[in-house]
Amino acid sequence: MDHRVKNSFQTIASLLRMATRKVQDPDAKDVLALVERRFGAVASLHSELMGQGGRSKVQTTSYLEQLNKLLAASAPDHVTIFCAAEPGELQAVQASALGMIVSEFVANSIKHAFAGDRAGEIRISLRRQEGAEGWLLECRDNGCGHASAVSGADSTGLGRMLMATAAEQLNGRLTTDFSPEGALLRVCFRD
Repeated sequence: MDHRVKNSFQTIASLLRMATRKVQDPDAKDVLALVERRFGAVASLHSELMGQGGRSKVQTTSYLEQLNKLLAASAPDHVTIFCAAEPGELQAVQASALGMIVSEFVANSIKHAFAGDRAGEIRISLRRQEGAEGWLLECRDNGCGHASAVSGADSTGLGRMLMATAAEQLNGRLTTDFSPEGALLRVCFRD
């Protein structure tokens, strides 16, 4: 059954890539890219769950490693992505929300902070909060900042709304800091 599910995931991912190549409308391309990233996160989650014998928990380090490979494979050559996680376990629903936040942050950074051929790094970190029973997710880039946030304009993009919704699913608190030196997103959430 796992083999059939993986084959189905590969088929859908291929169809999404083909559709994205054929579409000319930038908004449609953004939506298809969003679906492809979300689908990739679900595929990574499935793989991690199957590696855990079907348990409803995932290992933080291996899950983020898989997610990092997926994101790095789709990143342009001038952007490097690093992921690090302290050992631990997350519920599948938490891992899914975490995957959404990470993939959307990376996509937004590539689109806004590293536009053109501007080189840079994106760093993802998941670690235990000191003195608390919970986790701290930090996503940061060293790009030029997200233009709408730096200029003070309202930032109401689809990716930003998805990250906020995913943080709510974690019962977490999402904070952002955008500057010309880069972007920082933090999500604190409990086990």
